[in-house]
Amino acid sequence: MNGAYMIEGAETNIEMLSTVALQLSQMQKVPKPMMEAFQALAFLIDKAHQKQLIGMMSVIVEKSLDTVLGNAKLDMEEVMGNLLSVAISATNTMDEFWEECQRLTADLKEAVDGAAETIRETPRS
Repeated sequence: MNGAYMIEGAETNIEMLSTVALQLSQMQKVPKPMMEAFQALAFLIDKAHQKQLIGMMSVIVEKSLDTVLGNAKLDMEEVMGNLLSVAISATNTMDEFWEECQRLTADLKEAVDGAAETIRETPRS
């Protein structure tokens, strides 16, 4: 241990600095204002570290969402294009069906009119 506050060879990081400041605030031989200052420093370091972590996590989440939402947008655009294509095709098919029905109705009317005319012209016995 290095001065009883840090393990030799351990990586120095923000969490460790906060822990050391908190340990210094617990020393009995230090004047009370200094103890309070070390304690405040420990909490400030910890709060700054939390904000840094939250910021880093926010960036990661934002990038992930951008990727996912971007892909979803592209997928939706493709689906909408396909849906539009299917709707146009269905409309064209319905138009063709309607035209065919009208033509068949005209043919059927012509056949019925012809049959009626034939019946009228046929002598009755």
